[in-house]
Formats: sequence, C-alpha cells, structure tokens
Amino acid sequence: MPGNPNPGAGFPGDGDLTLVPFAPPIQPRALWFDPVSRDFLMDSNGRYLDLHPVDAAVLSQLLFEFGKIPAVPTMGQSYRQVESAFADDVLADVQARTRVALKDIVSRGDITIDNVAIDTRPTGALFVQVDYFNERLLPRSTKSASAPLA
Repeated sequence: MPGNPNPGAGFPGDGDLTLVPFAPPIQPRALWFDPVSRDFLMDSNGRYLDLHPVDAAVLSQLLFEFGKIPAVPTMGQSYRQVESAFADDVLADVQARTRVALKDIVSRGDITIDNVAIDTRPTGALFVQVDYFNERLLPRSTKSASAPLA
C-alpha cells in the first residue's frame, strides 16, 4: 500500500526530547501606581511600569490615607492626623504612625524600616520619607518611599 506508514513523522515534537536549560524564576511584579496622576505609570513604548509587590505594598500603605478606600478600610497611613508640622514631637509622631501603617508588612518579614525623615515647609506642609530594606530582594538594598502631605 503506498503512502507514509508513520503519518506523524516530521512534525514538531517528533523525535528525541531535548532538555531545556534551567531558567531562574521571574520575580513577581506589581504595577507602579502614581498617586499624583492617579494612574499607573507607563514607559515610552506604552507598557506599564512594574515594581516588586513588596515595594508596591509599602507605597500603597504610605500614599493612601487610612480608611479612605471602602473596600480596604484598614489600608493606609494617618499622617493627616498630625496636629502640627511645627510641634516639638512631630518626628516621633510621624515615626509612630509609619510603624503602625507598615506593621503587617514588617511582621511578615517583608521589610525592615531603616529611617523615617520629615521635611516641614513654611506653609505647614509636611513631607515624609521612609527608607526601608525589601527583605525579599537579593542583594539587599535600601528603598525609599515618600508621602507628601498638604
């Protein structure tokens, strides 16, 4: 009988299996949210910018006000409850509020807070900068997150 006795011969996947070299797993990513534009950042090619999920969690906690998102009422910081940017204990107050905002992320071992600094403007505006270590990244390097308050 004429014809090919092996109709699958010559198709991709036929023959010996070749082993694919090991590729390291890709780090999980999160979209980078810009609180000023209230949108996700994009690069010049129109692709969304990404960052590590731990860094995204820190930014979310520090950039959103506590209780303002009904779906996640425990998310955010309470910096706007600081009585005065010029009080003697304003730095201690902001540091305590930062520890409360980031307590879940710290308790999971995702970050270690390195420093909390403030910048007070003559208008009474207060800027908070939090330096932290993302413990899920190697090598370990300092990251910063800033939260402007009016």
